[in-house]
Amino acid sequence: MKIANKDLLDNPGRLFEIDNDDDARCFLLEVGLLGRFVYDNSPSRTRLVTYDEHQTHFVVVLYFTGMASKSDNGYLIYCLPKSRLTPELANAFIENIAIAHDCQRTMRPLKSRKD
Repeated sequence: MKIANKDLLDNPGRLFEIDNDDDARCFLLEVGLLGRFVYDNSPSRTRLVTYDEHQTHFVVVLYFTGMASKSDNGYLIYCLPKSRLTPELANAFIENIAIAHDCQRTMRPLKSRKD
């Protein structure tokens, strides 16, 4: 199922996962995140971007590159509902993902709206 920004706004308490690469690219383009990945000489083949400026969700994007199977490359996106998770819980989720995938994190930790 293709997820759009409107789906997040209409379902502020729902967790979304986007694992189709084409759908993920469309979503990233729509919310302005497609160009926010840092490419360097890091040995990590996975990049992680966090975005806390969305109105209803913390957006967590993994970008896999250089995997042996072409189908293992691409985007995986988690949209975590702000109404159900504090920034601290969302950051704990993100840290676990980063460790599990040996990610290079390319953006700051999530903040609450009052920070």
